[in-house]
Amino acid sequence: MENHESWCIPNSTKLRSFLSFSGQVSKALAKRVGKDREDFVIPLKIDDLASDETTIELTRLNSIDFRGGWVGGHPKLLEKLEKDGVPKDPYFNAAAVATWWQDNLYSGQAVIARSEPQACIWFPIRSFPQRIFLHSLLGEKKKPDPLPLSYPSHRFGAGVFSFQTPRELIQALEPMGITVAESRSLDAERFYFEGEPEMSIARNESTRIMHALLREGFERRCLAAGLRSYDLAGAARCFWFSEGFREGNKVEFPDLLKKKTYRRMVGKSKLFAVA
Repeated sequence: MENHESWCIPNSTKLRSFLSFSGQVSKALAKRVGKDREDFVIPLKIDDLASDETTIELTRLNSIDFRGGWVGGHPKLLEKLEKDGVPKDPYFNAAAVATWWQDNLYSGQAVIARSEPQACIWFPIRSFPQRIFLHSLLGEKKKPDPLPLSYPSHRFGAGVFSFQTPRELIQALEPMGITVAESRSLDAERFYFEGEPEMSIARNESTRIMHALLREGFERRCLAAGLRSYDLAGAARCFWFSEGFREGNKVEFPDLLKKKTYRRMVGKSKLFAVA
């Protein structure tokens, strides 16, 4: 800092000094400017530099706390400069900022309106069932919940919602002595987004029913693929890959650039001696 005394003192209104482990204003310079100009140096504390390591001439001044970042310190610094009547550059105004913005960001570097792929942990639903059925059942001695079926179903009063047709459900329930008395076919997409007013099923309830069916279908697919399940609190369920589910415990897939890559899906814990 001493190398710049010839210009920093005569041509400056204030001198901002960072208080940091990385460095600070020297004792000689701090003492000189302290004599030449009252309240000239503004210490900015940017880390946990101890007071006994701070230049003694600066410890006598009130520092502005920047340890929490510029968001907290910058307004206090501006408030100090305004309180001390530090003049502002008349050429630095809203028009100057707008000109700089146009010169630097509108030359091919601004935000471009175009789509780009983004990775996420959500699984897309590639195809949606066209119909959903509400089947009314007879002959149940005891209503199991859910029904012991090999495909998703959701209880609703004395019936059950399912994507399966009446014929498919009859074939599954006949051995149990259960009869499908009536089946009502509904447009699945309309049911999901609008509910079914004629059956007093509001949209929030129809959405919950569809989510339950899709979730059950997803869980069944995970189990069929060889994943292991684990029940969490709140009836939530997670799935995990067991050791040796595939050679190298790897899953291969194309990345966002369509290049073939892979992830190892099984890790090992030395602490708990599990894989």
